[in-house]
Amino acid sequence: MPKEEFPLEQDELEAALAAQLQTARPSERAALYGSAYDEIYTLLLKDRGATAEEQVFGVSDWMMSMLFKTATSETRILEIGCGCGFASLELAKRGHRVTGIDVSKIAIEKARNHAQGLGNQPEFLWGEGVRLPFDSGSFDFVFSIEVVEHLHPTDVPTHLEEVHRVLSSGGRYWFATPNGAAVKPPGTKATHVHLKEWSLSELSVLLKEKGFKSAVSPWKPPKMRSIFNVPLALKLPAEKMATLIRSPRLNRLFMLLTGTMDCSVMATRI
Repeated sequence: MPKEEFPLEQDELEAALAAQLQTARPSERAALYGSAYDEIYTLLLKDRGATAEEQVFGVSDWMMSMLFKTATSETRILEIGCGCGFASLELAKRGHRVTGIDVSKIAIEKARNHAQGLGNQPEFLWGEGVRLPFDSGSFDFVFSIEVVEHLHPTDVPTHLEEVHRVLSSGGRYWFATPNGAAVKPPGTKATHVHLKEWSLSELSVLLKEKGFKSAVSPWKPPKMRSIFNVPLALKLPAEKMATLIRSPRLNRLFMLLTGTMDCSVMATRI
């Protein structure tokens, strides 16, 4: 996968779009999400190649390893925030029944183009992560990669409610999002389009409130590709300790070693 290098003009664009989303009323945000990410994808795709692999944003090798390990052949899978479709396409190639949804019509058009010619084509639909256009219990496994931080903080509870609704009993939701508890070095450039970066402790509370149980987090020590899960509760004390380390370098090292640098969580629907 190519290393992401964002155009300089993206900073100004994302700052303006984030300001609109932060201050918009809930009824206005529904339309703003789509138009905002159409603008962002238009900008980002200018310097990318034509293949799905060249149009990857935010998906890493270890995340794909996580998906391949978690998904089973009979699973009905939904990807929220599928972008140009890379992750969904890779799962479909392995025989899974996959649906991808994104607020950007530009991204969905790219994803559909990439799916042409596949024997087992994923379905790519335009839609919002806070109003999923599916019947209750439609999926066994839902995942999102770097989506939660792009939602308005007041929309995240609604997002989790919707994911809970479309999951079957015992279905699982895996998501990965930056950990807001990480200490940023002085002068770190703000990621404007991140409307809120959540901590594991905040997400743990919210998941319980919205009807999820048995939350676990993949353990991925540096330089290790093997992935296994530990109860999310075991990571919370380490995260709290990390917030006491004010040196950005030591904070990062501690969070990497304790697997808390990112919020990677698998929760089961009650």
